[in-house]
Amino acid sequence: MTPLEIFLKGITHLGIDTAPFIYFVERNLTYLDTLLFIFNQIDTGVITGYSSVITLTEVLTMPKKAGMTSIENAYRDLLIYSRNFNLISIDAHIAVTAADL
Repeated sequence: MTPLEIFLKGITHLGIDTAPFIYFVERNLTYLDTLLFIFNQIDTGVITGYSSVITLTEVLTMPKKAGMTSIENAYRDLLIYSRNFNLISIDAHIAVTAADL
């Protein structure tokens, strides 16, 4: 069992910030193996993944500005259409709770 497998053992829900999506879609070799494992855990239903709709805004900004439609579509597909993955809307209560964390 790898250290990552040990760390994620028993984890059923995982919040993911913006950077891992960028590293995954843009194939950052430093993090790719780790992210392939994590996203496979989500895809197969071992873990349910979550991120904020703000992440969608953050990852789409650069590809839209640069006219990189294929990268833009990859982010949309990953964040909007992936199995066992949820984008969470942000409201005032969630923003205050996040600040508390």
